[in-house]
Amino acid sequence: MSPKIAKVGKLATQHAADHARDNPTPDPLASITQPVYGKALFIDPGNRWTGVAIFTRDDLDDTWDCTDAFTVDRLHEDKENTVSLEQFEDWLASTTSRGEWDIMGYEVYRLFNDKAEEQTGSEFEAIQLIGTYKFLARRNQYMNRWPRQAVELTRFRPERKKPTYGIMKKRGYTWESERRGNQKYGIHAKDAECQGIFELENERGFTILRKAPE
Repeated sequence: MSPKIAKVGKLATQHAADHARDNPTPDPLASITQPVYGKALFIDPGNRWTGVAIFTRDDLDDTWDCTDAFTVDRLHEDKENTVSLEQFEDWLASTTSRGEWDIMGYEVYRLFNDKAEEQTGSEFEAIQLIGTYKFLARRNQYMNRWPRQAVELTRFRPERKKPTYGIMKKRGYTWESERRGNQKYGIHAKDAECQGIFELENERGFTILRKAPE
């Protein structure tokens, strides 16, 4: 090969490299490999009462809102204002099987020395529920949810609720759990809603509606 031809070939190769650098080919899979979030589920488990909060993302303005909040009562004495544990577990199994959740979070349950005596004889129902919750979330991670990503399972500590309550009070936030008018059991659902707000806004940088719609 003559030096002239070799030089032309080298220049052509360099031009192609420069063009590729300045005009990168769009990755057709880029839009579906980025996490796309639409719904999140958060629970605040207890041995008897468990709070549940559902958050939904608005595609138009990319904000999140708590669209439902309710309380699970293991004894289910108040059938009008709570759901039974069996009803909740059936619903949870059904919704996770459909791949409905993109984020699932739960508050950790810990036993402290000063509470140990009153837990004597306890079957630790809260721990059992957390185990069920984690299992269903993990099972969902192995499901084919293409083009959406596997559900993200996260855990959080109770200490972060207090500052979040203070911040949301200053912002004039209307709690979904309070709008339902169930003050007797609403605190459990409110705690789950509070944890969801912290997780979505403080941990993930999403925007929570300043005030839930009337």
